Amino acid sequence: MLKTPVAIVIYDPFMNIFQQKTLNEIIQSFEELSAIALALDHILQHHVNIIGDRTLVLSENQSILQSITEMKIDLSTTIIHRKLLWGLHNLKDLNIDVCFMWVKAHMGIPSNEKVDKAAKMASTLKVETSECAPSDIYLVFKRKLFNSG
Repeated sequence: MLKTPVAIVIYDPFMNIFQQKTLNEIIQSFEELSAIALALDHILQHHVNIIGDRTLVLSENQSILQSITEMKIDLSTTIIHRKLLWGLHNLKDLNIDVCFMWVKAHMGIPSNEKVDKAAKMASTLKVETSECAPSDIYLVFKRKLFNSG
């Protein structure tokens, strides 16, 4: 049985830009990391528009934000983790400091509500093909196997 498509959305309030992506079933388990990696990629693409040397990434997932500080590349590192770490490394090379901040979901924060609405709409779009390593697939199947028993 296929899952309902999951969409990730980033919103840049200064440029009034939405970026959205609908994820395939394998990548869905990494949706929060994918959203943060997409945000970092957006910052890299538009870094000339950043005023100063700091940028802020907001997320509703507190545990993901906490895990970012502990991420390292080893044999179990997925492509999504690598993209996120690579984005942070490239921004550091540009002397751009990325600050992460947790926001509580469904609290009426206008920008957050816009993103939630855009994600709901994007989940009805055709699923994009995302890159995916065998290790990513293995982790998803392993999780499903242990959760189905």
